[in-house]
Amino acid sequence: MKNLSLKNRLSPTLVGLLCGAALAALPGVASAQLAENWENGVVAGKWRSAKSTSGLSLQPGEPGDAITLRSSIADDGVGAECAGRYARETRGAVAGHQYGIGTNIQAVTPNNDYCISAWVRAQPGSAPYIAFNYTGATGLADGVSKDVNVCYLASTNTGLQGGGCPGQAITAINPDGGWRWVAATFKARAGSTHVQTNFFNFCGDTDCGPLPRTMPGFDIDDIRLTAGVCPGAPPANTTAPHVACTGNTPVCTPGDATNNAKCAACTGNAGAAAPAIACPAATPVCQTAGADKGSCKTSCTSDFGGDGGAGACPETSPFCVAIGATALKECKPCAGNNGSATTPACPVVAPTCFTTGAKAGSCGRCTQQSDCGGATPRCDVGTGRCTDDCSEDVDCGDKKSGKICLASTLKCTDGCRGDAAGNGCPDGSKCSSVDLKPGTCTPEAQPDSGIPGVDASVPGVDSSVPVTPEVDSGTGETPATPVEEGGCSMSPGSAAGGGATMILGLGLAFAAFSRRRRND
Repeated sequence: MKNLSLKNRLSPTLVGLLCGAALAALPGVASAQLAENWENGVVAGKWRSAKSTSGLSLQPGEPGDAITLRSSIADDGVGAECAGRYARETRGAVAGHQYGIGTNIQAVTPNNDYCISAWVRAQPGSAPYIAFNYTGATGLADGVSKDVNVCYLASTNTGLQGGGCPGQAITAINPDGGWRWVAATFKARAGSTHVQTNFFNFCGDTDCGPLPRTMPGFDIDDIRLTAGVCPGAPPANTTAPHVACTGNTPVCTPGDATNNAKCAACTGNAGAAAPAIACPAATPVCQTAGADKGSCKTSCTSDFGGDGGAGACPETSPFCVAIGATALKECKPCAGNNGSATTPACPVVAPTCFTTGAKAGSCGRCTQQSDCGGATPRCDVGTGRCTDDCSEDVDCGDKKSGKICLASTLKCTDGCRGDAAGNGCPDGSKCSSVDLKPGTCTPEAQPDSGIPGVDASVPGVDSSVPVTPEVDSGTGETPATPVEEGGCSMSPGSAAGGGATMILGLGLAFAAFSRRRRND
């Protein structure tokens, strides 16, 4: 009998039903249903403007009631919070003003938890409301009263709730002029099928006066309707940062139809064409290397210690150098000692270009050997200059430096001496010289580690004991090696015939095994 596993015994249909039941038993994962995206500047088919009358009913919006989209990049100026495109409300209303329509009307399940959240920037004196109405699949019709079906979720007024959700707590919006993320959880009421999100600036009276009803504005961005309770913080992967971009990510990118704005590292100077991420005009120079890579700096005006103003370069990047053929200039570290062929090289008054430590990139005067290195390892303390001039090996480095002083030129050069009185090679290298004559350093040969060692646990063969085959005293022939039951003879005399016999035996055994399998 075949021993079938549980997986083999279950039909595919039953396995699918069990898996489905297991997945259904898992707790619900929050997922976005409505995710407003104004980054592409399109609102047609998503939102409807409406005005209110004293009878609290909806009427078709006037042309001036359309959503006003602004840009944190184009309209808010340098240093503003990065939000991409967002809606601005300065118009006062008695009730609903901007309503989601079409795909922004969302189905809900009674008694399930949902979260509406948004980024809001409310000016002092504004009265923003984020709300929804319980509706059918097509939303509110013009002229239909909405008072009993409206539910307020976030506002500057936390004491005025609509008739659609008595007892629902209202999240407070702080009208301090800064971007604030607000969120409120609600439980869909019994018998509900759909909700229609809306937001408006409440003018505070049933008769708000003649048009246009303006009041201090509020901005709203990244409206979300999400299944499940609200998280404790805005989801970073779905919302713009709504803060000023600084440091190594100083550029606010505008976003597009599927991506929100975000702070990014620069990849080009101000005015650089796409796809480069260009620095703003106020800080036009993009740093492309070092600890400040990705940041934007102002164009320098002088070398370190030059005009002494804000545009002077810092000590560790002391040279103000033009960027190509542009009018922009950037600060650069030194590239070599005074008199070297490198650019920029240090001046006579500060001849040494420091390459390590806290002073790396700056120019100055060396005071000790450790201030120097490379091709100019010796410090001439009198001039403060690192040089390759020397009088003995010790001027060029320590005993393992691989540098010596050539007597013919009195210059430091790569080399070694075999005598301990001179400088030798770094660890792992061997000097070709065996005395005080100059030699060269070459890597020492390493032992070949590829040959495996002998296993000491395997006993060796004692070659002192001769192995002599027994001879039959009666026939004078060497007898065949005995074969144990079930074994194979490996004697020289059986090599040919024994091999054929062994192959035949294996074939018969395989055939017998196959018949047993078929009879099982």
